[in-house]
Amino acid sequence: MKIRKAELEDLNIIMDIFRNAINVMNDNNIPQWDKIYPTNIILEQDILKKQMYVGIKDNTIVSVVVVNNEFDVQYKNGNWKYDNERFAVVHRLCVNPIYQNQKIGENTMIMIENFLQKKEYNLLD
Repeated sequence: MKIRKAELEDLNIIMDIFRNAINVMNDNNIPQWDKIYPTNIILEQDILKKQMYVGIKDNTIVSVVVVNNEFDVQYKNGNWKYDNERFAVVHRLCVNPIYQNQKIGENTMIMIENFLQKKEYNLLD
């Protein structure tokens, strides 16, 4: 497996992965996402901002993750152990349901962590 930045040409596949994952989550009473969020516009913006990565296995996109340094405002005034460190935040990690239970999510996160360490990020949240 490898990761790369998502490209606009990937958008339809990415939307299908999210749609399928949402259906599986709904079937299992997991209300994490729905038909309203994440929207196609949000996913497209993630790509255009160059913040979205895709996991590739056997030439197939099997996972999607957004990594940036954006966080919800309620976290701003937290009592953080590492206030002055360079950090990255993971958003919208999604694994194609066909590939679930194969450690795809775990491998995606390991590759993102390795990538960020090379870019000298100290924290991943």
